[in-house]
Amino acid sequence: MEPRQNKPRSNQRGTTQAAKQGKRAGAQKPASGGAQRRSAARSSAPAGKRTPARTSDREAARRKTRRRTAETKPDPQAPRVVYVPAAPFSRGKLLLQLTTVVAVVLALTFGVSIFFRVKNITVDGAVKYNAWEIQQASGIREGDGLMTFGRTVACGKIKSLPYVDTVRIGIKLPDTVNIVITEFDVLYAVRDESGSRWLMTADGKIIDQVDSALAADHTEVIGVRLLLPGKDQEAQALEDAPPAQATGESAPQTVRASDRLSAVLSIAQYLEKYGVIGQVASIDVTNLGRIELQYGQRFLVQLGDATQLEYKIRCMKSAIDEMEDYESGELDISFTIRPDEIIYTPQN
Repeated sequence: MEPRQNKPRSNQRGTTQAAKQGKRAGAQKPASGGAQRRSAARSSAPAGKRTPARTSDREAARRKTRRRTAETKPDPQAPRVVYVPAAPFSRGKLLLQLTTVVAVVLALTFGVSIFFRVKNITVDGAVKYNAWEIQQASGIREGDGLMTFGRTVACGKIKSLPYVDTVRIGIKLPDTVNIVITEFDVLYAVRDESGSRWLMTADGKIIDQVDSALAADHTEVIGVRLLLPGKDQEAQALEDAPPAQATGESAPQTVRASDRLSAVLSIAQYLEKYGVIGQVASIDVTNLGRIELQYGQRFLVQLGDATQLEYKIRCMKSAIDEMEDYESGELDISFTIRPDEIIYTPQN
């Protein structure tokens, strides 16, 4: 009897399980391409281990994390940072600081008022007044505090002088006050009801009462009389009495004196605006339909009515500037005979 040979035992259980798994896999729906690749990767991996998906991406992320950690690693030789909490708000400390600032300002002001005193007063721009008159009018005295003498009040006192137009007061350390004034360049002589002459600015401010000799040095206003004029007052025109009329006749249309005064002031302002200062001897508004200017001894200028006064004054200046010094006569700038043309009639 032949001895019984021991044949290697096959792993029937494992074979049976593998067969069953194969049957189940064959019965399932075929997977997509990506799923098939992942199954192939799992089947090719050693038993008990799973192959991670996208190994290269994960390795790159790990390297990046290690590099960032190495870069942010603190330097052992660098000084240590110590965090100290903010100090709480102290109202007492704030009040102490404000008190200190106020005390310093008061000390500086007091020091300036004590050590800087007025010793010199200079005056610039005065023609009709001398420096002593301006100083007395200002109220500033030697020994006053250089910073506390009241600059606004002093300017108001000086400007109350009749011929003063503007005032500026400055200081120069350590002891000087400088007063700069401008006087009215041109004044106009106007008569009142009694025949007395008064000087008036282009703004209608009454400056002073003068005699005939002083009035002759200024532009004379003809056709307007002042009503109760006074210094530093606004000029008011005296209305003329209406002319007598026969019974049954309609009242004639009259021009008010206030309209004539308004025309005078407009002409005066335009003369100063275009530099015709002191060259016009008289302004005659007796007839508002025929306003006349006497330009020195050379020209009698006809402006016509009170319309386009600025344009007419500008044309007058331009025409006279283009003429020779020896020429004289009459200039018609009324634009009634020939529109937009100046008519020049030479003097015989």
